[in-house]
Amino acid sequence: MAYVKGTVINQIPYQPGICATYVDGEQQSLVHILISSAVPGTLVRLADYVNHLTAPALVVRVEVADHVQVILRDEWQPSSMLGTPSWSVHYTIGANAHVTIQQYQRWPTTLSGIIRTTIACKSDSATEYYGVMRGGASMEYDMQLLLEERASSAHVSLVIIVNGDQKAMITSMQRHTNAHTASTFLVRGLVKDQAYISCIGTVHLAEPASAANAAQKSAFLLDGVGARAFAKPILEALNNEVSCTHGSAVGSLDEEQMTYCRLRGMHEHEARTLLTRSFLTELCADQVTQSVISDQLQKLFS
Repeated sequence: MAYVKGTVINQIPYQPGICATYVDGEQQSLVHILISSAVPGTLVRLADYVNHLTAPALVVRVEVADHVQVILRDEWQPSSMLGTPSWSVHYTIGANAHVTIQQYQRWPTTLSGIIRTTIACKSDSATEYYGVMRGGASMEYDMQLLLEERASSAHVSLVIIVNGDQKAMITSMQRHTNAHTASTFLVRGLVKDQAYISCIGTVHLAEPASAANAAQKSAFLLDGVGARAFAKPILEALNNEVSCTHGSAVGSLDEEQMTYCRLRGMHEHEARTLLTRSFLTELCADQVTQSVISDQLQKLFS
């Protein structure tokens, strides 16, 4: 593969303490973003550093230094390009860093693609991830949580919305290789019309991962005669001194709740929107993410 250039990105808005370099090619672009310092609560938008790139495959490495507290927002939107676009982001979270990741992506309904997210956590770091994904004819979502150092934690809350004849395939890995680590992977999905969604999630607790705590749960709401969902949790525990829970659920809206809403004067679409929003946001503590979910549902049910 022939890369044509590599240089320091100097884009507005400029943010002190952040350095980004990139290599832009015809088929793949590589971006490295180093966050060496930041005022606690600083918002970094990844799109500011990648939107000028045109390759169908983007590989982004985000490195957060030790003790940094930052919010990373990923709102990259693919264009209608040839081939199968892919978006891969590898986050390295430094020791004692506290990071919130917000990933919101809506793909064109006719476009298929791959989204890969890896979060590698160093000692005593804490990462919270909130994601909302919608669209794409056939999408693959891969999430890797790497708890490599002692007392690191990563907690994921992911919402996926599919409708029409769209397909979404989710795979996840929570890999604990050190002691006193913690992770959660919570995914909720809305499956409308004839859409299909699957989730295969693995929790791996290595032998050195004593006192590790891992949880995994998926729940999918079916809203359509042809809507389908498949879930398969996998547990690999090589240490007996760990705590791990996993589970999955598939169902439709509760008819009693729908009747309750109708008796209080709600129209059908209002009741469905309200109950669906409640289901999708129940486990999400991030207010920005809740607003994104509400906005997507409003467009879907309008």
